[in-house]
Amino acid sequence: MRCRNCGANINNGDSYCRKCGMKVEEPIVVKSKSNKTVIISVAIIGILSAITIIMATYIINTKKSNENSSAIITQNDIDVNSSNEVNNQATYEQGNNSNSRNSKDNTNSSYVSKNIIGNYSNNELRELNVFLSNFSEVNFRNFSNKSIHREQLIEFAILHLMANDYQNSVKSAHDSNGGYYEYITDDSVQGSINKYFHFTVKNQSTYYYKYENGVYILPNADGEMFPNFTQVKEIYKEGDSLRVIGDVYCPNVFDDMSNNNWRYDPMDRVSNFNENIKYLGNVEAIVKLEQHNGKLKYKLVEYKVNY
Repeated sequence: MRCRNCGANINNGDSYCRKCGMKVEEPIVVKSKSNKTVIISVAIIGILSAITIIMATYIINTKKSNENSSAIITQNDIDVNSSNEVNNQATYEQGNNSNSRNSKDNTNSSYVSKNIIGNYSNNELRELNVFLSNFSEVNFRNFSNKSIHREQLIEFAILHLMANDYQNSVKSAHDSNGGYYEYITDDSVQGSINKYFHFTVKNQSTYYYKYENGVYILPNADGEMFPNFTQVKEIYKEGDSLRVIGDVYCPNVFDDMSNNNWRYDPMDRVSNFNENIKYLGNVEAIVKLEQHNGKLKYKLVEYKVNY
């Protein structure tokens, strides 16, 4: 501090100037440069601290908000999944109840939709029996039009024509050695495929039948036909298609020269115990009734053998 009168230094605590005796009324505080630096530094530190606190608060609040949002999404997902599980369980129980209602027919069906076989007349059931028997009588195996094997369809067509249209479809010719062989034209084969599947495939040789010059050559000893036949027992509506379940039988005594149309007439379950026929198993097929070549015809979409 300095005296206002003479400018002499005044020590802290002095009430009068020791040089001129002037009373010290309003001492002047002289702040050194170092003190200013300290004050400024402290102010900057304070400002930075305040900014740091504000940013930290913002980050913490943002994190909490995100955590809450994530928790809500997860909860929604759980609710949706739980709802699906409940719906699936309800569907399963409904299906079991439906099966219980149909259990008198000894069915293994697990479908929720109602068995509508009662809506079909005997003539309509006979038409379905004939359609599906065309596959069981040649021992047709699993099929789906989503994964088509040409050989399977070609061999089906050949066997079907031999079993049902032998006189018109099977031709004979002499070979170069003086013998003769039997054959079926590719037009006949493609016509049969088109009739039951509503499309055609590229001609080719198969494991059993050689294809050349537009015909399929039949082996000299081609074996016997399977006299198996199918009886429809359950029908379920699925969109524009039908899921059909049928039992497959084989006659114990079969005369291929006789009229065997009795196989296609609708039978009761008691036929399982008929001594003249043997129960083999069942088939499950998806068929569709649609216009084809100007007529309403069934086509095979899927076919699964359970025996």
